[in-house]
Amino acid sequence: MISVRIFREHQNKLLIAFIINIFIVLVVMSILPDRGRCGCGPLGKDKSRLKQIGTTVAMYYTDGGSNSYPHSPILFDIDPSIINQADQHSWESISETSPYFFLVDENDVYTGSATKPLAIGKAPVTDVQINNIVFEDGHVESRSIEETKSLIGAFYLKKFIRYTLGKEWIKND
Repeated sequence: MISVRIFREHQNKLLIAFIINIFIVLVVMSILPDRGRCGCGPLGKDKSRLKQIGTTVAMYYTDGGSNSYPHSPILFDIDPSIINQADQHSWESISETSPYFFLVDENDVYTGSATKPLAIGKAPVTDVQINNIVFEDGHVESRSIEETKSLIGAFYLKKFIRYTLGKEWIKND
């Protein structure tokens, strides 16, 4: 019964200490920056959306069937909140209307490669000026604006060579 007696003697001090601790926690929480619901800010939100695209594409190919990309990206059943579905008749049209630039077309073959880019976020993320890129295996990396421009340039060069000189000039990655 000694502990009950000690508690009663110091009850007011314990209550004041408890209130002060809650006040300190609330002040510290109000000082910290708000990072949104996921606690990751705009960079994490963009990465999360690209990861979802990469996972959706990878799941499509693990279910079996052809390794060629379909003519229309509608078959992938990508979340409409991520991809604007105003016109999804070709990879080029989805790249024009969505916040992501897709680096594939219907003549590409899915390899699941960790080095073959699938899509790039169009808008640079944060003040650091980086773009997020999802690769065919589903992982997402952040790259500089210059690197993403060179990936897009290489994609269009490959596409130009494929359609002007023929498919035999291009090896699939």
